[in-house]
Amino acid sequence: MNYTKGPWENGTVGDRADRNGRQIYAKKVNLATCHYGGTDTPCVEESSANARLIAAAPDMYELIRREYAKGNVNKKDADAILAKIEGRSEK
Repeated sequence: MNYTKGPWENGTVGDRADRNGRQIYAKKVNLATCHYGGTDTPCVEESSANARLIAAAPDMYELIRREYAKGNVNKKDADAILAKIEGRSEK
């Protein structure tokens, strides 16, 4: 699968810092931004958690693929996740 190789990080990038969200970037290129829905603490914490999850996606994908190949995961569950990631599923 062709995607921007990691590591993906979350934070702000130079002068492109978004004060209303967290950026997900690789090699200083902005890939996505998780915007805050408001300024209250739960909203900011949720947006930050979403950014951390997205930034970890390439590592999780590679781990699932590797463990799937070794037979160390439930094949049905792992195949459903990989299908979703790889665009073979509409779920």
